[in-house]
Amino acid sequence: MNSKITTPLRFTIIWILAFALGLSVFQKELNTNGDNGAFLIYAKALAEGKGFRMIAFPEAPKSEQFPLLFPLWISLFIKLFGFKILILKLIMTATFASAVAIFDRIISRLLSAKLSLALLILTAANYWMLDNASIHMSELTYLAITLVSFWLILKYETENKKVYLYAALAGLALCPFIRTVGLAAVGAAFIYLLYKKYYKPLIFLSALFTLFWIINRMSMQATTSYFATLFLKNPYRVDLGTATAGEFFNRLYDNTIFYGTHTIRMTLLAFIGEESGPPDSGTFAGAIAFIALLIFYPISKLKSNGFSVIIRIYLLLYLGILISWPQVWSGSRFVTPIIPVILLIAFQNTSYIVENFLRKDIQTKAASIILFAAILWSIFNYSSVYKKTHTPLTSDWVDFFKAAEWSKTNIPDTAIVCARSPFLFYIKSDRFIRSMPTRPIREDVLRYLDSAKVDYVVVDRFKWTGTTQVYMVPVINAYPDRFKQVFALPEAMIYKYDLR
Repeated sequence: MNSKITTPLRFTIIWILAFALGLSVFQKELNTNGDNGAFLIYAKALAEGKGFRMIAFPEAPKSEQFPLLFPLWISLFIKLFGFKILILKLIMTATFASAVAIFDRIISRLLSAKLSLALLILTAANYWMLDNASIHMSELTYLAITLVSFWLILKYETENKKVYLYAALAGLALCPFIRTVGLAAVGAAFIYLLYKKYYKPLIFLSALFTLFWIINRMSMQATTSYFATLFLKNPYRVDLGTATAGEFFNRLYDNTIFYGTHTIRMTLLAFIGEESGPPDSGTFAGAIAFIALLIFYPISKLKSNGFSVIIRIYLLLYLGILISWPQVWSGSRFVTPIIPVILLIAFQNTSYIVENFLRKDIQTKAASIILFAAILWSIFNYSSVYKKTHTPLTSDWVDFFKAAEWSKTNIPDTAIVCARSPFLFYIKSDRFIRSMPTRPIREDVLRYLDSAKVDYVVVDRFKWTGTTQVYMVPVINAYPDRFKQVFALPEAMIYKYDLR
């Protein structure tokens, strides 16, 4: 291996280039994903010493859904710099750059110069990687930790220093407490250690995972377990009950088709555009071919390469968890943390095919063709994400944020506001919030507003949802004596509610 490949200088150059790439698609405005807002609020609470709590609600309940570590990580920067969205976004761009630079350290040890460059370009310019590069979601932080851990596994495999193995296990033990799907990382580590008959490291991993689990559970509200949640028909509608065996197997089938065709296609070929409905024959054939490529690797080579074993087990377990989830938890964003792993396995297998099934004089040409295709592919992907990230906020979101900013200076700081996108409203207004009710009976909506002690109601005209127009507007029209308009824009209005 060329010593220049792994020098700190190369790492620094790639990090700077990746950071610049992230800045080129930087999203200055607060991202409109609700989870993005929730993570920021939990981080703010931790930074202020209030614990892992949803301080946007008057009761400030403990977290029920999100693990501790990602908000805790963000809270460190809030402690250092204050609650400044722009700086916190730059931290996410730096995380993206770190993940890319770490990934380069891995692939430069495993692939030829041309193939590693092609893979690096494909990963850095991936639509979903770049789309996450300045928003406060946990995918890229999780990815960076898993890549560091796998890099340490690779170093242990090649240098046989136990310190690398134990450091890698510590990183993998953290993964479920950044994203719950990180159980796949711990599971892969367990299988790897059993395969290698490393019993002391296995005990270390078990003890560390147990310790982290206890700390995480103590910080969260005692609710339904993760495994019980998997069997719910809809985790956002607990009243619908648990899925039957037949319904669960139908979910496995539907999700397998979804991730095997639409999602993986959208993840790797985002510029083509999204499909709806059942996959056509071309999409289905392409998915089968790509899956075959991921499988095509000799067992004999795996037996002598522990790193290749653990990343393949990890991918299998990760996808197994994804297809088990309720369908409301599905989409390309959930595949983002394994994009580099999917591409690495595809390139490893391609490298094996090129080296063993093509003539020597064709091998160099094949690598050049792959590099050219990767550059072309990446240009299309990059142009697609560039267009998206430079598209201004739509007028419905502009007015909604203006309504929140008005609330910050014009309503009491103890007021409770009911809004459709409550976490984002809280960040902009610094006022307590309640979620918009979804109750078809008007009197039930009033009872909800009264029991929740709501003082103000935001009426939006979001184009992506009609919840407020369907459930709240008819109530306002039916009881005009209980709602007084105090702020109005074309696509966002605020009403003072007569609490009784």
